[in-house]
Amino acid sequence: MKKGLTKEWKNLVEYPNGVTLNFTEIPGVMFNAKNVSNCSITGNMSRKHRLNHTNLISSRIENLNAKSVSFYNVDLKDCHINRSTFQNCNLNHASHNNNLLSNSHFSKCTFNQTAITLSDFRDCTFQECDFTNVIISDCRFFNCSFAKCTTSNKMIESSILLDCSFSYSRLEYETITGNFGIEASRCDNCTFVFRQRGDKKINLTEFTSELSKFQNTSNRIEEFRLAYFLKPSIISEPSDEVESLFVVNDWIGLSKNPNRFRLHIERLHEFLLYQFDQDKVRLRTLAQLFEVSAKLSDAFASKPEFIDLQRTSDGVFLSLERILEKYLDAAEDLLLDYEEAGYCRILVEGPLEKEYYYEKLRPLLDIAPVTFGKIVKHNSPNELYLHWEKIKDAWPYILFIFTTKFKVELNKLDVQTRKIRSKENNILRDNQMFKIENTGLNKSEALSFRLKTLLPGHHELSLVVQFSLPRYKQLMKTLKGWINFEPKS
Repeated sequence: MKKGLTKEWKNLVEYPNGVTLNFTEIPGVMFNAKNVSNCSITGNMSRKHRLNHTNLISSRIENLNAKSVSFYNVDLKDCHINRSTFQNCNLNHASHNNNLLSNSHFSKCTFNQTAITLSDFRDCTFQECDFTNVIISDCRFFNCSFAKCTTSNKMIESSILLDCSFSYSRLEYETITGNFGIEASRCDNCTFVFRQRGDKKINLTEFTSELSKFQNTSNRIEEFRLAYFLKPSIISEPSDEVESLFVVNDWIGLSKNPNRFRLHIERLHEFLLYQFDQDKVRLRTLAQLFEVSAKLSDAFASKPEFIDLQRTSDGVFLSLERILEKYLDAAEDLLLDYEEAGYCRILVEGPLEKEYYYEKLRPLLDIAPVTFGKIVKHNSPNELYLHWEKIKDAWPYILFIFTTKFKVELNKLDVQTRKIRSKENNILRDNQMFKIENTGLNKSEALSFRLKTLLPGHHELSLVVQFSLPRYKQLMKTLKGWINFEPKS
């Protein structure tokens, strides 16, 4: 205890429970208490403030500016660190468990021999930090960055890293295959390591070219993580790596290691839900995981020793059910409204002869025996009437359209911008309501349909429909869009 400390501060540092600790107002002290619990911690900390192995438990650390402070052997548990800065701090030989860190910055800090588990990091930055002999496990990182950080091992495992970036840092092959969400495009000037090659560091280009030699894994999840690292767009289109995630027998085999099973399926579930909210995952992918979780629950139900795994599977099932049920309700309403014979209009690219569409849409016709009615000619595309006896026969066409990438933008323009845009798009009259900007294959070999419209009231509408379904490229050249449904009169 520092000499001259008032009685009030003596009580705070000796029995810090449920109090506010503003280090700007507290002189340099050494804490004697074993734990700092349920406290609010803020202010400016310096090397004069010594925690002396005191643990921080269930406390809120906000607007704290710690500079050259030793948190050596100081465990953090159930804490929320928000809008705080740690510069040149020692966080070695500690255990950080079940914490939330948000909008915080770590610069030139050391985490040597520290274990970090079950924690969330949101909008945090780590710059020139030393993660030597550190294991970060079962954590979530959202929009975080690591710049010029060093480590001696894979550092992160069994975690999710979403919209995170690495620059001038070292990444191991196992770091990529052991976590969801790392993307090559977000790794700037990083060095990559295959431990099988004696820790030799190589750049991203060399790493990518060498992957085929080391891609010797039978773990479908690790293969998916690696494929996503190289090409994140695989989750937006049909791919073997995505399809392989939903083999029930593989998951049952993984259940021999219950903890590993639980980590994989929960992290996959969370990863796909996040990407679905970002409009990057198709509804079909969630439906596949929904079906797998149901089958796994049934498989575990007959084995009492797998009751915990059944509960895990049920949790995934119920979460996805809440999301999918609104789509199922919409489908049910549609089925009820158009249960009997009717027709719809679709947009197609091609001539006015129906035989052409019977040939080009044969893969769909084989499973959905509809008939084609009249064709109404437009500039491009044309309008085709599609007739069915039962709505179920039209359902594959509906799913095909609804599982494409779709984007609409409506922008309000000032008068000057409206004049410029009108000139660019050759829209000379207020009643000219739309302009097709582009139709064709883009660089990613996905068929796109773009529409840009100037609306009254200085509004601009942009519509983009992108078909990223390689298995149906031939269909996409013909089938362009959906207009509406009409019951047969």
